[in-house]
Amino acid sequence: MSIFAPIIVLGIVVDDAIITGENIYTKLREDLTPLDAAVLGTKEVATPVTFGAITTIVAFIPLSYFPGFWSAWTSQIPPIVASVLVFSLIESKLILPSHLKHLSTNRRRMSSFARFQKWVADSLERGINKFYRPALALASKHRYTTICIFFALAMAGLGYHRSGAIGFVDMPKVERYRISAYLSMIDNTPFEETEKQITFITDCAEELKRELIDPDTGKSLVRNIMASAGASRWGGAGDPEQGFASLEIMPPSERSEPGPTNAEIAKMWQDKIGEIKNVSYLKVSGEWGSRKRGREELNSLSVELRGPDSDEKRVIAEEIELLFEAQDGIQGAHANNQRQREEFAITLKPRALELGITQRELAQQIRQAFYGEEAQRLQRDGEEIRVMVRLPKEKRESMFTFENLTIQSSNGSVIPFSTVATANLQKAPGTIESLDGAQVSYINAQPENKEVKIMEMAERLGPEISQIVAKRQDISWVWAGYVKEQRETDNRYTWLYSLLILTLFALLAIPFKSLLQPFIVLLAVPFGVIGAYAGHVILDITPSYLSIFGIMALTGVVVNDSLVLVDFINQKRREGMDVEEAVRISGVRRFRPIFLTSITTFAGLMPLMFDRAIHAQFLKPMAVSLGFGILFATAITLFLIPTAYLALEDLKGLFRPIWRWYAKPFKEEEEVQILTSK
Repeated sequence: MSIFAPIIVLGIVVDDAIITGENIYTKLREDLTPLDAAVLGTKEVATPVTFGAITTIVAFIPLSYFPGFWSAWTSQIPPIVASVLVFSLIESKLILPSHLKHLSTNRRRMSSFARFQKWVADSLERGINKFYRPALALASKHRYTTICIFFALAMAGLGYHRSGAIGFVDMPKVERYRISAYLSMIDNTPFEETEKQITFITDCAEELKRELIDPDTGKSLVRNIMASAGASRWGGAGDPEQGFASLEIMPPSERSEPGPTNAEIAKMWQDKIGEIKNVSYLKVSGEWGSRKRGREELNSLSVELRGPDSDEKRVIAEEIELLFEAQDGIQGAHANNQRQREEFAITLKPRALELGITQRELAQQIRQAFYGEEAQRLQRDGEEIRVMVRLPKEKRESMFTFENLTIQSSNGSVIPFSTVATANLQKAPGTIESLDGAQVSYINAQPENKEVKIMEMAERLGPEISQIVAKRQDISWVWAGYVKEQRETDNRYTWLYSLLILTLFALLAIPFKSLLQPFIVLLAVPFGVIGAYAGHVILDITPSYLSIFGIMALTGVVVNDSLVLVDFINQKRREGMDVEEAVRISGVRRFRPIFLTSITTFAGLMPLMFDRAIHAQFLKPMAVSLGFGILFATAITLFLIPTAYLALEDLKGLFRPIWRWYAKPFKEEEEVQILTSK
């Protein structure tokens, strides 16, 4: 993400230079000397450009405060963006004007490139005068109709989004160069059986490797096959019941034709594997996005059960597991507390207390006999070796030894184990996990694909799970995994975005010296959001949290053009110009810098938006939100902002007589007090 940040800011960083340079060029065309044009042009736009950079920096800052997994993705962007924009601001205020003071518009000889530049500039100028100027005049004349049209457009966009037609996923759907099959057998399955099934899965992969051949190169799309029994799906040592197999896939860029997608290859592999007896969990996947925190799977529909381990808790877990498996779109469900191990539960007899033997002493002596006690440490060949004293191996593996173990009391007497305690063989969970002092276990349901709407499923299943858990008073449940993380992220986003809007409003109120004009500037924000979602629809990308982060950053960028336009209108009005004339002239004068800043920002993000490499797919949604949001909001800025400004002036004119009438008694009273004091 630290490399992605400069790519994001590449198009934004030139905005202040474009606005400053364009204004200096306009001053030159007004027959000012190059030096005066550089000074006056820079001073004229200094305030909006400075606050534009500040609002952009502020908009990126919330990306540092998202919780958990997303923090690693977004926290690296704001410092880089802020540093780049600060130095860009310095450059546009000090270095750029010193260069442009040498600019001249009266060059006799021009190169072919300069002539091309002039042709483009003149064509743009003609287009502004021929199309935009009359269109703005018409929109200003029918300002309320124009505002209603934009409002209807906003409502249509909101309705389309609320209809669920766009969809949402937590992470972009990205295929990787690897397809993996994760296997978990039922409890107490011997390692040999697990190894046998992993071998069968590998044989199916070999068969698939022979079938999938690239037509031109003659090479298999499956490059390598790797498998391991007794290994966890999350890496490292696992249980005898677990195993995985993995295929390395030829990247699409190296194929003569696209061929099957990872999802299609994974389904072909799954069909060849078919049903496996005594399997608890089997998943074949070729997409990124598997995440885990402890025993909690962050891409699954997960329930966290809290309470002491018991048969009733395991029964409840089984019922929830069956409930999950009965849902459409769920590939499989499993509870981590279902994996049982046999252990001895040792209970002291009353006789032990009489002999002064405590639970701790008894456990320590059993540990010394079977695990051992460190007697000394030796140095050998530069390594430290611990010498453990314990029973011989053949005795440690015999139940007879345990049943006839002798225990030494505090007074030195030797007592048979059976005299002071009983040992009962019972089932116990293979892993014990605690959270906030409570013993917890997780039931995880794996969706078939990213199109499964986990949040809707959670809302529907919540009441049913509550009824199941209500059977035991000492057991409670909460959503975990995907549902918990999404709710936390949604809540944080709501607070951060609300705080961002309030901060932007406060910043905009400073240069305007008004509490009403910031509302005009912020009108560009909702239309920027509409543009961001429209970009996802056009490029057939499902919005994700990275899209949301892009929209948050877009909020600070999209107000810059509106800020420059409103500030210029205010300048013209301070010069004594009529409000309608000021709006029309400002719109025409600011069209070129607004257009150029938007085009350069979009162009700077285009390589990332249309990059087909796998590593770029994670970053595309954020780039699409920024690029298309700015492009769409530009059209809105050029028409909605001027008409909204006029409508606000109409509103102020409507209430001005009322305010004068309300304030009149207070003014008369002040005048009487002044005369009396004299």
